[in-house]
Amino acid sequence: MNFLSRIMILSALLSLAGCGDGDKLWEDGNYRVYARPNCREIIMGYHFGDGGVLGLSGPTVTAAGADARHVVFQVNGASHFYIVREEGGEGTTHGPYAVEAFEAIRRELSLPSFEWHLRR
Repeated sequence: MNFLSRIMILSALLSLAGCGDGDKLWEDGNYRVYARPNCREIIMGYHFGDGGVLGLSGPTVTAAGADARHVVFQVNGASHFYIVREEGGEGTTHGPYAVEAFEAIRRELSLPSFEWHLRR
């Protein structure tokens, strides 16, 4: 399945689910953490600029950060992920990692810190 087909299917599924794009809580370039109000989900997504958003995580994202090479995010306070940015696309997502494994990877790759945290 090609990239455009995946986007169209994802957009259709989001419309059917009634979740919508929601409110942007954090953003760095095309990467966004946003709340989908009808579902009360907070997810990491890649925004294509034409209204299409590719979801990169399950709910609920609780922290995020970025630098020029990587995006990092945390789901439910326990699962950690990082994305290697790619020119003109959503990049490659790695994870989930437990805290200890993620901290070792963070040091090895010089991953950024979490700059945004979900307020509860």
